[in-house]
Amino acid sequence: MTTPYLSLKAFFEPRSIAIIGASRKPGSLGHMFLKAVLDYSFTGKIYPVHPSGEVILGVPSFPSVAELPEVPDLAVIMVRRDLVRDALIQCGEKGIRHVIIITAGFREVGEDGKKMEAELVRIAREYGIRFMGPNCMGLFNTHPQYRLNASFSPTQPLPGAISFVSQSGALAVAVLETANRAHMGFAKMVSVGNKADLTELDFLEYLGQDPESRVIMLYQEGLDDPRRFLTLARHITPEKPVVVLKGGRSESASRAAASHTGALATPTAIVQGMYRQAGIIEATGYEDFVFTAQAMAYWPPFSGKRIAVITNAGGPGILAVDALARAGLHIPAFSPQLQNRLRQLLPPEAAVGNPVDMIASATETTYAAVVEAVLQSGEADALLIVIVRPPVNTTGRKIADALKPLFQRNPLPAGIVLLQEWDADAGISVFHDGNLPVFPSPEVAAQAFQQAAEYYAWRKTVEVQTESPSRPSPSLPVSNETLVRDADPRSGVVAPERVLDLFQHAGLPLAPYQIVTQLADAQAFQAEGHTPVVLKLLAREISHKSDVGGVQLNIDTPQKLQAAWEHLARIHQEHRISSPLKVLIQQQVTGQREMILGLQREPGFGPVMMIGWGGILVEVLRQVVFRVWPFTTAEAMRMVEELPAAELLQGVRGMGSVAMDKLANLILRMGEMGAAYPSVASLEVNPLIISDDGQHLWIVDARMVVHTNDTSGNNESTS
Repeated sequence: MTTPYLSLKAFFEPRSIAIIGASRKPGSLGHMFLKAVLDYSFTGKIYPVHPSGEVILGVPSFPSVAELPEVPDLAVIMVRRDLVRDALIQCGEKGIRHVIIITAGFREVGEDGKKMEAELVRIAREYGIRFMGPNCMGLFNTHPQYRLNASFSPTQPLPGAISFVSQSGALAVAVLETANRAHMGFAKMVSVGNKADLTELDFLEYLGQDPESRVIMLYQEGLDDPRRFLTLARHITPEKPVVVLKGGRSESASRAAASHTGALATPTAIVQGMYRQAGIIEATGYEDFVFTAQAMAYWPPFSGKRIAVITNAGGPGILAVDALARAGLHIPAFSPQLQNRLRQLLPPEAAVGNPVDMIASATETTYAAVVEAVLQSGEADALLIVIVRPPVNTTGRKIADALKPLFQRNPLPAGIVLLQEWDADAGISVFHDGNLPVFPSPEVAAQAFQQAAEYYAWRKTVEVQTESPSRPSPSLPVSNETLVRDADPRSGVVAPERVLDLFQHAGLPLAPYQIVTQLADAQAFQAEGHTPVVLKLLAREISHKSDVGGVQLNIDTPQKLQAAWEHLARIHQEHRISSPLKVLIQQQVTGQREMILGLQREPGFGPVMMIGWGGILVEVLRQVVFRVWPFTTAEAMRMVEELPAAELLQGVRGMGSVAMDKLANLILRMGEMGAAYPSVASLEVNPLIISDDGQHLWIVDARMVVHTNDTSGNNESTS
């Protein structure tokens, strides 16, 4: 089978291209497109297709695809919408197998357009055609061997090492404009349009294997195949950075859910967890997207988070330090030896700590001397150099010329914040030649430093990881069919005793318990030394036990036990529960830290695991982390480390450090159980109580919901 790399190669490296819809009319799309191909100096043959067969922009055209003198490697269709179908058939009859459909007016305009787009897919399958679009801007390849501009973008890219796949043609143009101002270059660029055939994932797979693409930028709005994306990203990111900007992150409304996990498992939260799982660099906004990608193309791997700040202006230097600190980076104080060395290089008014304020009199010679001293000291893992337009006889260009050889000899990650007009004297291209990316502000630079440091720290863990994410299925005490048959036919809720039995079989850490129907059995359980105990009324008719007094705590005497039992019996009677009285009696366990663990089956993603701070306020706090199952022990550890206030697990205010191996193992065991039963819609533990010494984990409440033939009922929590 042809690999995706080879199957898409003709889109970027055609020896000939047919432009179907080329026009003699200035200002028309067909005219602009042909002119763009010519102006960018395409190295292959160009075959305009126009009914007149006349010369267009000095290039002979052909009346039809059938009359072309050869079978072009690539065809671009930009005729009227009603003519696209016939044009695609003509390509198929001619033997053209790679097509870009620029024309709009398909799925994006309604049902009629959707039907026409489906017809294009059918024709393509019939003839073995792969196509981009419709409704796309096209693509670029800046490699000098091809010089291909098969797009109608008004802006042409500079050559470079970044490749960009966008679900928005307009955003692609905006990025090109910003990139050109920043002298930032691209290897390839693709606008995928409606993705009727080829999607962003096909091009991501291609670019992952493309040696010219050292960094990949991806703008996503929808994600059609999350699991394929995760698989691709896992293969690409250990070798090259992938920077993603996700559109449509806001949640316009809360969705109904069967569990806390379901309520918290918003598409955005799951996607963010998947990005981290795959080593994706997720941009926080437009500037971060562009300039972090630029930085990753220039910087060598980060070895740590110690940043030295060097500037000729105190205020911007302080802002840079603030931004770096907010980003979780470290600005260490320099050693006395380094400070003494800097005092020898700078006037008395200068500050020689970190940041180094060389004051406004600093020239290119000053910059070079100070930077060299810091580089030689080994006291920083990276440098941020802030330049305000110098009032003395120097320019950004002169500073760039002085710094370039230093970083060519000593390739440490370093960035330039250039607070001046980015004109010919700014020296941006020279900075880039020295692998020094230029940023418009300290905040944008700090974000890039943070993203790079986290990415390379993640990559180190991947390099040493040997465990496979595929885990063996556990042995199951009951079949999937039995689980579904015994669940509530309307809500899909599995009886608590069944869930607890499954957990016990899987070796999960349950608080000691027993399910009883008689007070005498409860008394016997208490007499065995389980005290204090908790009583919980078990009944499908009651969704929230706590709300109706169905949970009784702190029962430490026989008298309290009898009173609690009688209380639950009254509730059982008042709610006219048809089944006999059934009560869960548990040993009451305590701990100041409570967590929630959950598994939720999500369309496209499959099983998704969640961990967070639990208890009754879980949906208010929303301090949770997601991963797509399956994953490794190392990934389970990373989930926990990403939690807000994860320091609580390390031991504070008299509480001991949590046994992380036990917590990670619990996450994996739950993942295995939930994934082993294909009918499970959600599986949740809330709360998981952690003993104050950190060595014991106790599951005190669990809930499972399965997909049944009738899932129209209320799937509210029974906890």
